[in-house]
Amino acid sequence: IMINEQVPLIKRYKYRIYPNKNQREYLGRVFGSCRWIYNHFLAENIKQMDLHKEDPAKHPKPNTSTFHFNNLLPDLKNQEETKWLKETPAQVLQQANTHLTSAFSNFFKHKKGYPKFKNKQGKQTATYPNQQYFIKDNKLRLASLKEPIKVKWDRDLPSGKVTACGVTKTSSGEYYASFVCEYIPVKTNGTG
Repeated sequence: IMINEQVPLIKRYKYRIYPNKNQREYLGRVFGSCRWIYNHFLAENIKQMDLHKEDPAKHPKPNTSTFHFNNLLPDLKNQEETKWLKETPAQVLQQANTHLTSAFSNFFKHKKGYPKFKNKQGKQTATYPNQQYFIKDNKLRLASLKEPIKVKWDRDLPSGKVTACGVTKTSSGEYYASFVCEYIPVKTNGTG
């Protein structure tokens, strides 16, 4: 029996956003937390890999799974010197770990470059999964941020499922929100 089930397409819709001064400061802290988490676990992984190369019997190969990184997050947030991580929603920090795991996966599977450390000068990003953001009155509301952010809607979001919102600050200082949408393309009959 052949089941004719269409696979949803994934498309990203990007919009310019205009955060005010307080929102820019908040987003700066979120970007910094995500960057710090990414760099911290990357550095730890490099250290563990060096130990593994020296003595594989004593030091196992480091774990690069999102699950492993996420399990280490609560302890980091409870340490005095890194308790500022609590300001950023846990799910947003977990997304930084997902990005690191993807970078490792690209390296191991596709022989793409080894993951690189993120710096303050480049593009800054944070991903808000569902339940961590919503759109109301044509404005974007992010978890832990009291005021909504103004969005320039130059086209409608598709009616399909929106799975995440990525907030970005470019190196030139512009802010964007991009929504990851899943939708089933409409089939048309005939040739034209």
